[in-house]
Amino acid sequence: MLTGLVTGGRQPIVGSAVTVYEGGTVSGGAATVIGTATTDSHGNFNVASFNPVPTNGDLIYVVVQGGDAGGGDNSAVRLMSVVGPYCSGAGCTFPARINIDEFSTVASVYSMAGYTGFGGGAVNLSGPSPGLGNAAATVANLVDIVSGQAAASLNLASCTGTGSLPPNCATLKKLNTLASVIASCINSSGPGSTACGGLAAHTGGATDTLGALYNIATTSTARNDGSGIFGLVSIPQVYTPGVSAAPNDWTLALNFSGGGLSAPSGVAIDAAGNVWVADNQQVGALSKLSPTGAALSPSTGYTGNGLAGSLGVAIDPSGHVWVADWFGGGGTRVSKFNADGSAATGSPFKTGISGAIDFAINPAGEVWVVNYGNGTVTKLSAAGAVLTGPLSGNGLNFPTGIALDSAGNVWVANTSGDSFSEFSATGVPIGVYANAGLKQPYALAIDDNGNVWSPSQSIASVVEVFGGNTPPTSCPVAPVAGDTGCSISPIAANGKTGGYTGGGLAGPLGIAIDGAGHVFVSNYKGASISELSPAGVALSPAPLSPSTAPSGYTGPGLAQPYGIAIDASGNVWVANSGNNSVTEFIGLATPVVTPKIGQPLLP
Repeated sequence: MLTGLVTGGRQPIVGSAVTVYEGGTVSGGAATVIGTATTDSHGNFNVASFNPVPTNGDLIYVVVQGGDAGGGDNSAVRLMSVVGPYCSGAGCTFPARINIDEFSTVASVYSMAGYTGFGGGAVNLSGPSPGLGNAAATVANLVDIVSGQAAASLNLASCTGTGSLPPNCATLKKLNTLASVIASCINSSGPGSTACGGLAAHTGGATDTLGALYNIATTSTARNDGSGIFGLVSIPQVYTPGVSAAPNDWTLALNFSGGGLSAPSGVAIDAAGNVWVADNQQVGALSKLSPTGAALSPSTGYTGNGLAGSLGVAIDPSGHVWVADWFGGGGTRVSKFNADGSAATGSPFKTGISGAIDFAINPAGEVWVVNYGNGTVTKLSAAGAVLTGPLSGNGLNFPTGIALDSAGNVWVANTSGDSFSEFSATGVPIGVYANAGLKQPYALAIDDNGNVWSPSQSIASVVEVFGGNTPPTSCPVAPVAGDTGCSISPIAANGKTGGYTGGGLAGPLGIAIDGAGHVFVSNYKGASISELSPAGVALSPAPLSPSTAPSGYTGPGLAQPYGIAIDASGNVWVANSGNNSVTEFIGLATPVVTPKIGQPLLP
C-alpha cells in the first residue's frame, strides 16, 4: 500500500495519472509497473496494493503524469519521487504516505541521472547494485520524501539568514530555484504556454517537466545555461530560499566533513561505494565515508600502520586499501588496510619504496608504486613483496601519476620532466614522450579506448595521447589527420598543438574518466572542477564546463581540490585539501565500476 499527495506550485494537482514502479536490476532494462492510481480533487492518491508484490530491497519509485494544478489539464506535468528500497514486516521503514512535488522531482532526477531511461512513455530507473541503490539513497540527502521538502541534513533554517551560511545552502538554493522553474510550467495551461515553451527552449525541446530537469542534469548546454533558466523563474519564487541571481551552472553538490579528514588528497571508491580518502597531515590518517557521505572512520581517521603524509590511495580487487606515504618517518613506506580500517598482514611495506606518491593496480591485485623520492617505479605483489624494480631511467624524473592500459603497460607522469614514460607489464622500457603541451603533468588517466590523459599544471591544459590499446613500436601514438611525427597532442580541428584548454582549467591536478569517456579534472588553483568531452571523430575534445568566470563547475566547500574519483552511481567526489572536506557532485558523470582497476568500465 502507498498513499500520497501530489502538488504543483504548492497547489494540489487534480486528475494526475500515478504509476508506481519497481526498478530494474540491469542497466537499460525496463522497470515493472506494480500499481496505478489517479489523484482526487485534493491531489491525493491511494495505491491499495502492489501487483506483483516486490521483493524486499527492490527500488520503488513513483511517476506522476498530467493533471490540473490550477491552469487547466496540463500534459507537460511529469513529476516523480524515489521512495527507496521496498520492505515489509516488523521493523520495516517503508513509508505509507509520501508527497510528490517539484522539489522531490529535482532531487530524484539528479540523484538517479546515471540510471534513468525514457521509452514508450515510461521512466525506467534500472541498473545493478550497488550503483542503483546508492543513487536512490542519495535522494534522501536532498529531500524528505514524506513531506516533499528539503532533507533535514540541508538545514533549511540555517540557510534563510544573511552573512556567512553553511556551504550546502548554495545547493539548497539551486534546488529550490529549479523546483520553482518547473512550477511555473506546471501551474500553466500546458505546452503552449509561455512558461512551458520557455522551459522547452532552454532544455533541448523537452516536452515535460521531468524531461526538462533530466536535460539540465545531464547535458552541458542546459546545465550551463544559468541566466536562461534563471530567467524562467516567476517572482516571488515558489520554493525559498532560492538563488537571487543566475548561477554559474546548475550542478548540485554536497559538502561533507568528519571521519578524520585533514588536508585530504587522494580519493578512491570501493566496491560498495564507500569513499576512501588519504589525509596529507604529517601524522598520517585515512578517512572513510559512506556512499552518502556519512563518516565511517573515527573522528581522527584510521591512523598508525606507517601512515604519514599520505597522498595516493587505491583499492585492490580484494577490497584492500593501499595508501602512499610520501614522507612517512623516513619517507619509504606503503600502507595496506583491510576494509574495516585495520592494518593488513605485513603492512607497512618498505622494501623498494621511496617517497611513494601514487598507485596503479592490475586485475591480479599487483600494485605499481610511483616513488617520487628517488625517481623510480616498483611493482609489488598483492602481499607487498617486490616483483619488479625499483625501475629507473626511461625518462623518469620526479614521477607522480601512474596508470595502466588494457595491455598492462605502465604509463607514468614526470612532473619535472614534462613527459610521460611507458613500460611494459614486465617493466621493459617502451618510450618517453613529450611536447610543448605537456608541462608539469601530475596525474594520469586512461580511457576505454586506451588514450592517455593528463592535466598540465603550469599551463592549465589537458594533454591526450592517442595511444590505442596496442603497445606503440617506433611511434608513441597512432598518426591522425593533420598530425606530424610523434607529437603526443594532435593538431586538432581547432588548430591547437598543445593541450586542450578552457572549461575553467586552473592549476589542474587530479583527473578521472567516467563510463562515457568524459574527462573530469580538479582545479587546485581554481576552486572548481572541469569536464571535457571524450575524443570524438575529429579528435578534438571540447570543454563542457563553463569557461567564463567564475569558470568550471563550482560547488560547496571546494578549496584547493586535489584528488577526484567517480562512483558507480555517477557521482563525482573531490577532496578539498584546503578545508578538510569532500565535495560530491550529484549525478554529474556516467557511472563506472568500482574499485577502478585499469580503464573505466560501465557497470
